[in-house]
Amino acid sequence: VAQIVALHPVLLLMMFVMMRAVKGREVRKLVLEEIETSSQANFLCVKLERLTMAASVLTAVLSAWGWIAYLPGFWTSYYLEASNGAYNFLGVLGLLHGMAWLLALPLVFGIVFAVLILGFALQELSYMGLLSAFNELHPEIANKGLQAITKQAAGMSVKEGDLYRFQMRYLRCWELYRTIQWKASVPFLAFWLAQLLLLAWSIWSLLQGFDAVVDDRTLRLRAHWHLSARLTWLIGASPWFGLAGYIIGLSPWASNFYARKLANASNHIFFTNTNLRICFMSFIHDFDLEFRVLFLQATPWTFLLAFVILLVNTVGYLADVVRLFSSV
Repeated sequence: VAQIVALHPVLLLMMFVMMRAVKGREVRKLVLEEIETSSQANFLCVKLERLTMAASVLTAVLSAWGWIAYLPGFWTSYYLEASNGAYNFLGVLGLLHGMAWLLALPLVFGIVFAVLILGFALQELSYMGLLSAFNELHPEIANKGLQAITKQAAGMSVKEGDLYRFQMRYLRCWELYRTIQWKASVPFLAFWLAQLLLLAWSIWSLLQGFDAVVDDRTLRLRAHWHLSARLTWLIGASPWFGLAGYIIGLSPWASNFYARKLANASNHIFFTNTNLRICFMSFIHDFDLEFRVLFLQATPWTFLLAFVILLVNTVGYLADVVRLFSSV
């Protein structure tokens, strides 16, 4: 129950922040003034369609799993057959709670996946803006696209004026990219702060071992089969201890993929003027594309640390589940 209650404010925060970022001045400026890669835009539409289909399937599966785990607890004889004079309060409460759960689960999972897709779209748009800046280097890049140019071994005749226009445009797009990162960072900062705080309980749970422990929860598990299904559902759906946490928590590290793509493309661009190419490469290396906001520094080196934190919290929760199941 505590996990579900704690999810609500984070979910609302994610929805508010992402919608604010998408509707912000930075995205509008990127789309209307900077992005010129039509092929990338078409490919983005295909990606978003596939992600939406995958999100729909996952929403249906996780919702059905949650209904199996929770609805039997709401629609039991304890609620439906209870009597309080002429007014069956508990029966109405159980019925309404179950109906609300039927509607809430698809809505909650839909919002979570929608927010993640919006975050992906923001990252893609930012990357497309940076790619469009390369059009200033040479008309051939604007005509064929950066990816096609990087496959050629021939050098391009780039002049100082071309490099200057590229630098100014790249700088504008990079500043928009960094502003979007800061705007979208709040829910991820809150998520990782919660993960760090949960480490204390997870380590304590691991120290208790995996041997069976009999307590009040064990008695409830023996009496109600659906409570076991509820525990397994949380392993998959919980954003704090389950697999969903890995998707949400590691999303900022996706920026490393785009940083690597842009670095590889830059390394395969050749100028006839070697001095200008040295200036070009030095300029590119001065601008980090990783997600870096306050304590959340999403570099390749911190990925391992983040994964270990998530893993410790997951295994700590699993240890508690194993102790309960072993005693049933």
